[in-house]
Amino acid sequence: MIPLMSPGWRRSARLLLAFILGLVILSAGCQPSTPTPAYPPAETSASELLDAAVLATAIPEAGPTPQPASAINPIPPVTISPISPHAPNPTPGVTLRPQPSPTAVPPVFSGATAWEHVQALAAEIGSRPSNSPPLHQAAQYILGKLSFMGYSARLQPYTFNFFQERSVRLLVKQPESLEIVAKAMVYTGSGSVEAELANCGTGQPQEFPSTSMGGKAALLQRGIISFQEKVTNAVARGASAAIVFNDRSGEFHGTLTRQAPIPVVGILQQDGQRLQEYARRGATSISLDVDAITDARQGSNVVASWRETSRRPKVVVGAHYDSVTGGPGANDNGSGVAVMLELARATRAQPYPFDLVFVAFGDEEVGLVGSKRYLESLPADQRGQILAMINLDMVGVGEKMEFGGQQDLVIRAILIAQQMGYPASEVEPSLRSSSDHTTFLEAGIPSVFFYRSEDPNYHTKLDTAEKVTDSNLEAAGKVALRLLDAIAVRR
Repeated sequence: MIPLMSPGWRRSARLLLAFILGLVILSAGCQPSTPTPAYPPAETSASELLDAAVLATAIPEAGPTPQPASAINPIPPVTISPISPHAPNPTPGVTLRPQPSPTAVPPVFSGATAWEHVQALAAEIGSRPSNSPPLHQAAQYILGKLSFMGYSARLQPYTFNFFQERSVRLLVKQPESLEIVAKAMVYTGSGSVEAELANCGTGQPQEFPSTSMGGKAALLQRGIISFQEKVTNAVARGASAAIVFNDRSGEFHGTLTRQAPIPVVGILQQDGQRLQEYARRGATSISLDVDAITDARQGSNVVASWRETSRRPKVVVGAHYDSVTGGPGANDNGSGVAVMLELARATRAQPYPFDLVFVAFGDEEVGLVGSKRYLESLPADQRGQILAMINLDMVGVGEKMEFGGQQDLVIRAILIAQQMGYPASEVEPSLRSSSDHTTFLEAGIPSVFFYRSEDPNYHTKLDTAEKVTDSNLEAAGKVALRLLDAIAVRR
C-alpha cells in the first residue's frame, strides 16, 4: 500500500482525477444538442423563401372539426413567381432595433383576446369614416397597442382626394315615368345626362356595341370585373353615364379607384333587372343628375415593425381600420385589425428569416387610399424587399373562410385551412380586387386576401361587435400563423 502522503500517492491521485475529468468531458460531448427552429438563415433570398414556402408540407393541427390523418390529402407542390431582386445594404451607421430572442415555443393565438379589440374599435370608438375624429382615435388605439407590445410603431400621414355625394336623382322617362333610388359611386363624375339606355352586360369589352355608344348611358351588372374596369370600358366606348345594378339582393356602396369623367351610380338588383327588361323591349331613355365633390383630405396609416431599416426580406400583415359612415364597422373591418394586433402579439419572439411589418391602413373604404400611400412612400429597393403580403378584411362573420389574391398563395392558404378542419374556398371573381391586397398585387408583390363573405350586415348600422365570433377570429389567426411558417420553412 502506498503511504497516504507519499509522492507516489500524489501522482496516482492526479492520474485518477485526470481520468475522471476525461470521462466527464467525453460524456458531455455525446449529449444531443438542443433542436433549433427549422428556419433558413437570414441571408436566404426572397425567391428561395417563396419557392420553399409552397413546397413545404403543412402539418395537420386540430381545428374546430379535426380530421383523421388518413383523411388529409398531401399538399401538391406549387410555384410562386419570384419578386424583384434584393435591395442593397442599408445605409452605414443606421441603428437597427434589436430583434427578440429566438424561441422554439410556438406562437399561441387567442380569439378571445382578438375579440376585445373588435369591441374597443366598434363599440367604444364606433363608426370610423374617413377624416373623422373617431378614425383618428382608432389610429391612436392601434398605435398604443403596438407600441406597448414593444414594436417600433409610428403614424404615417398622407393626403388624398376625399369624396362626398351631395345629391343623386335617376328618372326613367321612356317607356314609362319612374324614379329609381340610386347612390353615387365614390369618385363618380358630376353632371346631368339625358340619354338612351344600352344594356352592356357585366361591362366586359365584348359586351359593348361594336361601334361607339354615341353618348348612350351604359346599364351594367355588378360582378366578374371591378367597378373601375366597367367604367373604363364604358368611357372607351363613348358612354355618357354608367348605371351599375347589384348582382344580389340588398344595397351596395361602390368605389372606383380614380376619378371618373362621367356620372356613375349604383342601383338595386330588382331595379336593374327592370331596366334590362325595358331595354330588351325597345328604346329606353333616362335622366341622371349627380352632384358630388372631391376634396383634399388628411389620413394616416399605422406602421409597426421590430426593424425600421433592414436588408432582410419583409412580410407585410395588413388590415384597414376605417369604416363606412353610420356603420360601427365591427366585421368590416374591426375583425381584420383585431386579428392583425393579436398576430403582432403572438409572433413577437418568433425567429422568422424575414421581418414582419404590421400596417393598419386608413381610408380603404374610399378607394384603397392607405395601402396606395404606403407603397408609394417606399423606394423601389424597399418595395423589392417585400416577400409577401397578408391582407385581413372581414374575417369575423360567416361559416366559410375565403381567400383571394395570387393563385399560389391562395392555394396554399386554402389547403392549410382545410387541413386544420376549416371549410375554405377561393373568393368569387368580383371580390378579388376589393381590398388592400390589390394595391400590392398591382405592384407585383405576392399577396393573399383573408375574407368571409356571408355577412348581410356589413356596411350597415347592424355591423356590431356581438355578431363577430372569437372562433372565426381564431381561425384566421391560426391559418395566418401556419402560412407564415410555410413561407419561413424551406426544404
